[in-house]
Amino acid sequence: MAVMFRPVAADTKSPGALLLAWAGVAAWGLAAVYFINGLTRPSGTARVAWSGQEPALPAGTGWVDGAASEGVFHFWLIESTTDRMMTRLTLVASLVTLGMVLMGAARMLQALRSTTPAPARARGARRAWLTWSAAAASAGALVPLATWLQSQTVLAAAGGPPGLEPSAGPGWGWLAAAVACLVASRLGPPDASAGPRPQPSPAAG
Repeated sequence: MAVMFRPVAADTKSPGALLLAWAGVAAWGLAAVYFINGLTRPSGTARVAWSGQEPALPAGTGWVDGAASEGVFHFWLIESTTDRMMTRLTLVASLVTLGMVLMGAARMLQALRSTTPAPARARGARRAWLTWSAAAASAGALVPLATWLQSQTVLAAAGGPPGLEPSAGPGWGWLAAAVACLVASRLGPPDASAGPRPQPSPAAG
């Protein structure tokens, strides 16, 4: 009697997951292009806070958009190449974070639509939650840090206008979301990564 062997087809990426993954790569590529392009631009912005009604600004080279005691300081005479690198940090960090979010979405969609066994799907879902946890941590810590460094650099390049201070702090809501995603990554079938448990032999009973 002939025995027929059928090859098992490998699980392929769903079109939606591929689209999300490439969108994430595009966000990272855009961050690199924006960073390199910024080296040729003498302008920069800083998120600032001030006390009083009229903060002292450099004559003819800087201005503030904002209301009350917080806004965005614009300065367009940044000469140092190192300073110009620092003045692109906020958007670069934001685009990197966006790319991580899209990658997490691609992994989750692939896990939901995968035809692989349940343990492999569970591992894919956990990877998605871990990616989202990293993205939320980036939004809550990396982006504010980049904003503070960028603001400090722009203010220093402007000669340290009196009364203006960098305005950036941790995003506690995003950090809480990072913890929640980390917890979600731990949830799931207890035997998802270990595989099926061996059945006890009749003799053992």
